[in-house]
Amino acid sequence: MFTETKKIGNFYSYLKATKENEIVIRTTLIEGGWYDIESDAQAAGFNIFRFMNPEYLARHEFAECYKLIRK
Repeated sequence: MFTETKKIGNFYSYLKATKENEIVIRTTLIEGGWYDIESDAQAAGFNIFRFMNPEYLARHEFAECYKLIRK
């Protein structure tokens, strides 16, 4: 599983270009609302889930993330 740490400009293009099958991204690194992001993920061939990352919670950091899994 790959964890992205950089801000993503064009989410759809990012997903189409990646070779990763599982990606975790903090929600703050992607601009747009849930429905836009979900739509881009589905169109790029990924399932997307929102979750609270326990690693970030343990460090008392912002923990809301997206997990993307290639279909």
